[in-house]
Amino acid sequence: MAQLFIKSVRFRAIYAQLSVRIWKSKELCRATFTAREMTSSYLLSSIKKPQIQSTHMFCTSAPPDIKTEDDTKNFNLIYKFPGIQYCRAISRLKLLQTTLTVLLIPPIYYYYLQGQLSQFTVVYFTGTAVFAGFMLYSLSYYLRRIIGMIYVDDDVTTLKVSYLTFWGNRRNLFVPVEDVKKLSETGDGKRELIFQFGRYSSPDVLYFTTRFGQILDREKFTFIFGEIK
Repeated sequence: MAQLFIKSVRFRAIYAQLSVRIWKSKELCRATFTAREMTSSYLLSSIKKPQIQSTHMFCTSAPPDIKTEDDTKNFNLIYKFPGIQYCRAISRLKLLQTTLTVLLIPPIYYYYLQGQLSQFTVVYFTGTAVFAGFMLYSLSYYLRRIIGMIYVDDDVTTLKVSYLTFWGNRRNLFVPVEDVKKLSETGDGKRELIFQFGRYSSPDVLYFTTRFGQILDREKFTFIFGEIK
């Protein structure tokens, strides 16, 4: 019994020492954690939060509109070719026809290799596709050079010339008036059906017609291109 009493006293003493150590370690951890919280809160409070003061902070995928000097001017229509809409339709129809013809070539060759089509059919469709491509290039070469509308600004210093692209869309070309050649300089006679729109700064030539087109402001038109009749 004496030995058990002595062992229980020793166990209580060891347990008390362990409790004191664990309590001290907890207090130290709490103090360390509290110090870290205070340091973090101080660092976060010292950082300045960004303030949104402008709506430019919210960006969109589309860039802002950029206007050139010519876009801000007021242009007046002096020439118009009503047939430009038919030229646009022909250009797009020819493009569609060429695309469909080219898309038919792979199935034609596939069935030919399978022995279901004759050689004449293959040659015929291949020739049609080549001819359609050649016609598309030829039509686009001339249709892209036909002027649909001509505008001039109020100061009669800049022309805005509208013509077609390869895809049948509209494209505007801004040309200074002093860069435009007179009709007497392009070599066209006054009774020509189609006149050349030539420039000093470029060898490219556009075309317009006064017989099928409409001159809406003859005074300004004559000032720019010269006398026609």
